[in-house]
Amino acid sequence: MYVCLNQSIQYSSLNELVKDYFDNIDEIQQKYMALLSNLSTVEEISVNKFIENIVEISKNGIIIIGYIGKPISSANFEIVCTGTLFLEPKLSHGGRHVGHIEDIIVHPNYRGKNLSFFIINKLVSWAICKKCYKIILQCKPELCRIYERNGFETKGVEMVYRT
Repeated sequence: MYVCLNQSIQYSSLNELVKDYFDNIDEIQQKYMALLSNLSTVEEISVNKFIENIVEISKNGIIIIGYIGKPISSANFEIVCTGTLFLEPKLSHGGRHVGHIEDIIVHPNYRGKNLSFFIINKLVSWAICKKCYKIILQCKPELCRIYERNGFETKGVEMVYRT
């Protein structure tokens, strides 16, 4: 646990938080989607689609979150950081996986407190436990320093085809 602004940040998978506080799924979805909107365009999705996608991601990966409070009280509950790791099965490298880190986000009010370091570290640890032979991510050049602190190095060029 990391203490920030006199509050304790707890870390969990989003899937586990949803299971533990299913009666408060609306609050969890609202807070998670609000955090996600700091990274990307967020469109409204149904609660069922939210749950369905979390379950699907959890089959071959994990969404780690850092949060304050409990979802039973919206005034005291906030998801302050998150990151996702997907496992890609390979036929090479002895059938081991490649880990893909995605969607590292820290709430603007909590930036500069090393929370991205903690999230990335937890994702890397999880990938190592799953015996990934490498872990990759894409980021903006100005964010490379953050990932280098976690042991990542610049390698290759990213190409994108958007549909």
